[in-house]
Amino acid sequence: MSAVWFLLAAAGGTAIRTILLSTNTDVPWGTLAVNLGGSFVLGLMVGADAADVAIAVGGIGSLTTWSRFAAGLVEHRHETGRVVAYLVVSLAGGVGLAWAGLQLGG
Repeated sequence: MSAVWFLLAAAGGTAIRTILLSTNTDVPWGTLAVNLGGSFVLGLMVGADAADVAIAVGGIGSLTTWSRFAAGLVEHRHETGRVVAYLVVSLAGGVGLAWAGLQLGG
C-alpha cells in the first residue's frame, strides 16, 4: 500500500509544481515556494515511520526542484544582487523551514 501512496503523492507533487512554475515572472516565485514549502514538510516528517517517509519523499521530492533552482541562478548570472538574494533566501529559508518543521514535528 505504501507504493500506491508514494505514487499518488508523487503525482500530486508534480501537478502542484507544474501549476506554480507556470508563472512567467522575473523572480522564480514558484520554484522558491515549492522548495521552501518542501523543506518545511520534510522537516515535519523526520522521525515518522517508513511508510510516511516514503509518501513524503514521493510527494515532496516531486514537488521541489533543485534543477530549476540551479537553472534560475544561471539564467540571472549577470544580475549579481538578484542571484545572491535568491541563493541566500533559498538556502537559509530552506534550512530554517526544515528546522521549524523538525521542531513542530518533534
